[in-house]
Amino acid sequence: MSEDNPYAPPQAGASEGKKKKQKRAPAGAFDEALARLNAHLSDPANVAADLEAAGGRLRPVTIGFIAAAALMIPVLIVVSESAKRWAMPLALVGTIASVLITLVLVIVDVTLPERKRTIPPDEAAKAFFKAMTTGRHGYAWACLSPTAREGTAQAPNLAPVPTTSGSFTLRTPADMKAFTATFTRAGAGYIRGVQVRRASLTHEEGDVATVEIHALFQAWPRWAIVVATIGSVLLGGAGVVVWLVVFMVLRKTREATFQKTLLRGKDGLWYAHTADPFDGQIPPL
Repeated sequence: MSEDNPYAPPQAGASEGKKKKQKRAPAGAFDEALARLNAHLSDPANVAADLEAAGGRLRPVTIGFIAAAALMIPVLIVVSESAKRWAMPLALVGTIASVLITLVLVIVDVTLPERKRTIPPDEAAKAFFKAMTTGRHGYAWACLSPTAREGTAQAPNLAPVPTTSGSFTLRTPADMKAFTATFTRAGAGYIRGVQVRRASLTHEEGDVATVEIHALFQAWPRWAIVVATIGSVLLGGAGVVVWLVVFMVLRKTREATFQKTLLRGKDGLWYAHTADPFDGQIPPL
């Protein structure tokens, strides 16, 4: 067990060039972390604060795009009935774009389980990572146990996917936002993303579960995305082909498989045991 974090799960040693199977700690090794989690949940103020941080089903940005899309429809009608026919293509493109973006945002939001709903540990692990990569920092933070919120998370080394360095104590959603900015979403001149391709329960004993996660990390140069997007607008169908070529050729990827330990609180929800999303299985930058 790590001397720096007494609650960190034991790590098996690895010989040079050969990774050994990680040993699984007995459920009793997590008794203190579970006791702290349940003590946290015994206070209604803590529970309310966590739910408030997790946010509602739809993000404010999604609600804003819904309003914008709704506004574009009457604008399109007015333009179509006016004498300014030259504005019709612009209004039509703007309406279609706003509706499509709104649809994507709504799908992303409604497919993230509500934090107050009890779900299996593998689904909880997927939701935790999805929240980080879609900007739901409060939701991701609400998934942390008290032990994790006092622990330290370091930016991972996901080469060739570019990340930025940093060490963070995740006491608030703002801390979670700063940490996830090192390897998810936009940063360091890149557009980045994380996709959990597989999450499977490998072990469950009492209120402790281990989930194996296989994730794809991706990044594209920001300038390339901007140039390709402008080109697709100016060149029409040919521009879309150019955009796809740029998108695939300049993409940097990294696939990784790791295990995540989760604790089940008295509320039936699963919480991350450690601050490090990868439980020490991906080295820091």
